[in-house]
Amino acid sequence: SSSSSSSKMAATTTPDVDGLKYERSMVAALNEAGFDVVGADMQSYGLSDGVVAGLPSYFERFDDLIDDALLVASDAAERASPDGALPLFVIGASFGGLVAASLVASLSGDKSGGMTRAAAAHSKADASKTNGKGGVPSSANGSADADARRALVASRLAGFVLLAPALSLEKLKRKPTNALILPVVALVSAYAPTLAIGDKAPGKYEQIDAAMLRDAQLPKTDAHRTGCHDGKLRARVGKETLDATDRLRALLESSRHQQSDKQADTTAQSRLRDASNGTRQNGTPVDDPLAAVPSLLLHSVDDTMCDPAGSADFARAVDAAEFVATQDIPGCDEMWHNLTQEPGCEALFQHVVHWLAGVLERGK
Repeated sequence: SSSSSSSKMAATTTPDVDGLKYERSMVAALNEAGFDVVGADMQSYGLSDGVVAGLPSYFERFDDLIDDALLVASDAAERASPDGALPLFVIGASFGGLVAASLVASLSGDKSGGMTRAAAAHSKADASKTNGKGGVPSSANGSADADARRALVASRLAGFVLLAPALSLEKLKRKPTNALILPVVALVSAYAPTLAIGDKAPGKYEQIDAAMLRDAQLPKTDAHRTGCHDGKLRARVGKETLDATDRLRALLESSRHQQSDKQADTTAQSRLRDASNGTRQNGTPVDDPLAAVPSLLLHSVDDTMCDPAGSADFARAVDAAEFVATQDIPGCDEMWHNLTQEPGCEALFQHVVHWLAGVLERGK
């Protein structure tokens, strides 16, 4: 299950590496700009329980994370603005960026398309698996409740921001150990899903990494516990993540072709929706939020964890997307991957706030 929290609980480590704190965090920057923030710990991360008791940073199905994110986003939208007056933005970093992008893709108004169709074979193959919530089989994609939640989030969604998202793992695939494992990862995932086998890229800022790991080792009852995992990636997690990036890439390629075929409504500005009522400027619902809703992708060109080419490819495929290399933001030229924590993060926060404000202004 995922635990949601109020704005001041969803904090992040700041560059002075003194542990998790609210001051000078991205959440603080958003609050100061007038945004309410709801944060969530994914299954088996931070304060959330996982499908295997006592096993952190492990999940069995990536689709379960999308379902959880949908629950959090729809609950936040409904509680914060029952009358629909407030717009909703989705923000995700690193692996959370992949979850955020996949969530937006799942909101497609085309019931035969979007992330649901792309994951159909995958979901059917895993129908016997549980969803990490008390052993109940996952059926959110086909339920009326899930459809209503998707419609709610789609109607409120004004934009989404991805920070160093895991849209491409090509650099990690090329690491020697991972290159040897990839041909058999599906087999290992099926028969030894919790086996730790995949290597991650080493961090650039050792002190920040140490602070993150220190917070991750706090008792589970401590609200400052983080979801950082210092071990190797587990087989099922690796396989599910690779499949998720492949599905999203296929959707982006489909979106690229669809956009090239359109003869009208082709500019990003004409697709901007009224942020106050969740519709396009012409008053019709948004059928493909991934392509139509404004998005900002921030990525360091020096990132060796998540390939920046994935963010650049996303922006090339989607007219409403904007890709910005952190090196092009004053004060952010030394960033690597942990964009909410590394030196320059406060300048990056202001860039995000300025972009959000611009989306709202253009949507009026």
